[in-house]
Amino acid sequence: MSNDLHQCERISSLIHLLVSSFHLDVQNTAGL
Repeated sequence: MSNDLHQCERISSLIHLLVSSFHLDVQNTAGL
């Protein structure tokens, strides 16, 4: 059970990293 929770947290942080980098890419492309 604790392993599932740990995996969920890892996936959440991974998604957060992807979203953050994607947002930065969009800003750079838009020239903001």
